[in-house]
Amino acid sequence: MLKTSIILGSAAAAVAVICAEGTTADMMCTDPAVLDTSKTCTGAACAAVDFGTTDAMCCMAAPAVMATCAEGTATDMKCATDTVLDTSQKCAAAACAAVDFGDKTKACCKDAAVVTPAAGMATCAEGTATDMKCATGTVLDTSQKCAAAACAAGDFGDKTKVCCMEPEVPNTGAVCAASTTDDALKCTATQDVATDKKCVADPCVAKDFGEEGRCCKAKAPVMAACKEGDTADMKCKSPAVFDKSKKCAGAACAAADFGDKTKMCCMEKAPKDSGAASLLPNFVLAAAGLMAWY
Repeated sequence: MLKTSIILGSAAAAVAVICAEGTTADMMCTDPAVLDTSKTCTGAACAAVDFGTTDAMCCMAAPAVMATCAEGTATDMKCATDTVLDTSQKCAAAACAAVDFGDKTKACCKDAAVVTPAAGMATCAEGTATDMKCATGTVLDTSQKCAAAACAAGDFGDKTKVCCMEPEVPNTGAVCAASTTDDALKCTATQDVATDKKCVADPCVAKDFGEEGRCCKAKAPVMAACKEGDTADMKCKSPAVFDKSKKCAGAACAAADFGDKTKMCCMEKAPKDSGAASLLPNFVLAAAGLMAWY
């Protein structure tokens, strides 16, 4: 009987699990109590009875000092794939432990989708410490925001971190220019050369040209100079007048280019200078008065 008791006791000890909160409220410690990762649950699996106030098996009064979440070098001290470190949170004790990391249900990790710029989040800026810099092969991305009001080590590292990215590779290709002798290095009849673009490399090659090439763009439409026609629909309607400085919408002028002042080839008639005209009668009268005096 004694031997059986010893065996059963040993089995119970072997299946005890370290306290870890669940996703439902009854599997969590009630504020201000916090999880005590130094304890084990009462059974082979944690249950609601292990959680709640500071009197519960897995809960304790919050320590005076709780470490700010920061990943370690060990795998079990990092947030899982598709999650990121939440530097706004605290570890369960004065020193962070493996239980604080893992999936998004853990104290120090959150869903990567949650990391979006918001008010109060600092703009990414490297610090002087090594863990506050982007890793070799990556560069600082100043367009992003840190996870909290102050940047932390968790914001830096490889290209998966919010403040770091792969460097942009400068385009060292030759400026796009069509060949005068090689038809493979020309744009099609309906295209113009995009002289503001660069080829993939230097010198340019055939794939830089043609319908899909980066060096070719659609030709600018040919627009005819405005010219009135003989029919009424090809003329401007009074009070609008013809504007010869403009161009029609297409290669040939059409009725749609004419009409009122809003049309392509028409404009508002300029008002006459009434001031100059009004001076003429006064000048004539003055001249007549002088003649009479003489």
